[in-house]
Amino acid sequence: MRKLFFILYMPIFCTYAQDLVVSSTPKDSEVFIKPLSGGDYIKIGKTPFNIKIKELVNRYAKSSHFIVKISKENFKTKEFVMNNLADSDIKMDINLEIKDDLKQMKKFDIVINDLFEAQRLARSKDYDDSITKLEKASKDFPFLSVTQELLGSVYYLKKDFRKSLAYYSKALELNNENVHAYKMKTLIQKSLGIKETANEK
Repeated sequence: MRKLFFILYMPIFCTYAQDLVVSSTPKDSEVFIKPLSGGDYIKIGKTPFNIKIKELVNRYAKSSHFIVKISKENFKTKEFVMNNLADSDIKMDINLEIKDDLKQMKKFDIVINDLFEAQRLARSKDYDDSITKLEKASKDFPFLSVTQELLGSVYYLKKDFRKSLAYYSKALELNNENVHAYKMKTLIQKSLGIKETANEK
């Protein structure tokens, strides 16, 4: 698990800060604490979270030097070293970053929805908007064969056969087992009088 450490260093005063106030995006993130000297984390609540520093030190940390961890499933954990607490409230507004793999999954989900929408637009003969959707999907996932195949199909419906051929060819480059792309590529080549090269057979 990837962790981000931050150090909050305050000038030394005779008394503790009054309150530790922790908020986060997203909400309901878990708040943990452990002494800086070591040991296991102790869960002390969820955001938004508020506690008296004196209680925090006496009940949980057993030291004025401790680590606060903010954690939530599918988000990157952040940890803060609290050191030499000043006599004032400490407010922490934490923005947790979504994990990279989940970002990619959400991005892929959006692309799949765009592909379905592009097909719907093509069936409605709204070819230009369909192409716009597909080009965006192609930019986000340039190695996805089906996007190139769909672009080939839309340009074929627009009777722009040379562009259609180019996209079907690209689909085959990305996936040489794409049977539909191969059949369409062969059909267009024949209709345009373009001979298939040895490398394409």
